[in-house]
Amino acid sequence: MIGLDINVLYRLLFVDDERQSGMARDFVRAGVERGESFFLNSIALCELVWLMRQQGLDRGDIVITLESLLTANNFEVERREETWAALGDYKSKGADFADHLMGHVNAAFRCQTTITFDGGLKLSSNFQVLS
Repeated sequence: MIGLDINVLYRLLFVDDERQSGMARDFVRAGVERGESFFLNSIALCELVWLMRQQGLDRGDIVITLESLLTANNFEVERREETWAALGDYKSKGADFADHLMGHVNAAFRCQTTITFDGGLKLSSNFQVLS
């Protein structure tokens, strides 16, 4: 298994640098042909969402991109169950993907709640908003 840094993952999905995007696609394609898999850690996924938001992608496009990564045969995703749950919350409850992922990972570690000042998380059962 080979881990992908966010700059390679982003350029695999989006062409912001022709040369590096081509290199990323060629590298992953060759790995897939050899039967290799690629690891996506939670930090890379959170950074990917942040970059997509910075590039002006809307929530729907971000959800589609994450769903395609989570269902791709050659990608292993850290904390896959929590990532799916966070994606569901991101779709239905607003707030940031990274916050929802943190809440689900904390819950998996048996945290009763996660305390926040972020009012956007008031609909999430994983958070208690201090006000």
